Amino acid sequence: MSGHLSVDEETLSRRAQAREAVLGPSSFTVSPSVLSQPLLEWSESAVWDVWSHPDLSINHRCLVTITILAIQGRMEQLELHVRGAFNNGWSSEQLAQWVNHLAVYGGVAAAAAALGVVQKISGEGKG
Repeated sequence: MSGHLSVDEETLSRRAQAREAVLGPSSFTVSPSVLSQPLLEWSESAVWDVWSHPDLSINHRCLVTITILAIQGRMEQLELHVRGAFNNGWSSEQLAQWVNHLAVYGGVAAAAAALGVVQKISGEGKG
């Protein structure tokens, strides 16, 4: 990453472990371009530094993330993170309770859309 401070191996390892825990071992990669490179560099550090911080567990961060994504209507990202929830041991029953809770505090429309995502992922054998 040209023009940036170098990052130590421990930080890189912590980020990689968090990414794999959230997205699974076959997490997606994006081919950088002139347009995407700055965003990729920023997100690689900012996102995975947040996810790997030890003061909040991956499962707690997952709960926060899927709730925010559902309320924002970001279904493509929600799908990615619901897969991550299943990868981290969440059950279909836990996600069903999350959808119910989401309906109360985030709205029925957000919960209904999120339920569709959960059912799709669950149908793929992840739940």
